[in-house]
Amino acid sequence: MIINSGIFEEALEANEQNIVNTLNSLRGKENPYMILGTDDMLYMQTCEVKEGFVLEYQEGSLARHFRSISPLKIEAIQKALLQYLEGSTEWKDEIDFEIIDLRTFWYKLGSFIGKIAKIPFNFIKGFKEGYNENRLL
Repeated sequence: MIINSGIFEEALEANEQNIVNTLNSLRGKENPYMILGTDDMLYMQTCEVKEGFVLEYQEGSLARHFRSISPLKIEAIQKALLQYLEGSTEWKDEIDFEIIDLRTFWYKLGSFIGKIAKIPFNFIKGFKEGYNENRLL
């Protein structure tokens, strides 16, 4: 895993010290966010807001993106990030999350068209298979 943040240009190796140091450095910065993850679809991220920190995570797709219901204290964020790094899911039981659908209108439209496009394809494919089977009788 790596750490990306708005407070530095290069990604950092994800370890306990780098997580704690980066998180503590976010306060009062212009881009106070931190992302801990393996790729663009599997990560945990936090951002400082007026009331504390918001925690979000994504599990492999834009349809599986979650956000903490309320701002959290830095101690809760640190604990969750370190558990995430260790591969633990305990943080899911300790923090209330809501699902946030990040799929855009165009994403949804493309998905819908893709599903519709399969219908004629499957019909034609089935027709050809049926024709070929019956032709041999």
